[in-house]
Amino acid sequence: MNANYLISALDASLKPLGFTRKKAVWNRWVDAVVEVIDVQVSKSGDTVTVNAGVFDPTVHKTIWGEESAEFVEEPFCTVRARIGELLDQRDRWWQLGNDETVGEIVDTVTRVVLPFLQRMRVRGEMASWLDRAEVMKRRQPAELLALAVLM
Repeated sequence: MNANYLISALDASLKPLGFTRKKAVWNRWVDAVVEVIDVQVSKSGDTVTVNAGVFDPTVHKTIWGEESAEFVEEPFCTVRARIGELLDQRDRWWQLGNDETVGEIVDTVTRVVLPFLQRMRVRGEMASWLDRAEVMKRRQPAELLALAVLM
């Protein structure tokens, strides 16, 4: 099994829910935000993980003074998480050679990632997520600015 097989399986699962895909990234506009799911392949090419986030165009414009891109990449999201963080607070990478990987990832995206994205549609939830992620301690400028705007 390779990454393309996983991307096709996720696409079959996410497209009926209104997601559009470019390469290994999916976007879905819901209300005034963009939900983003991204498959990240390791540098060695033998493992994958999933990143997710919600992009708030108003927060982006307030911080950066510019409109958002037509298609949003996960690093630009207002709030972001890795699939392992959502599961059990541990980084999670799956082996691409394992035949069970595709089903497990699609199931986990459905059970864990989609509900996370739904919760993060609300600015108060975004602020709470960033606060719980202790962005003040990590001193990540974009996250700090997002938290300030949301509060």
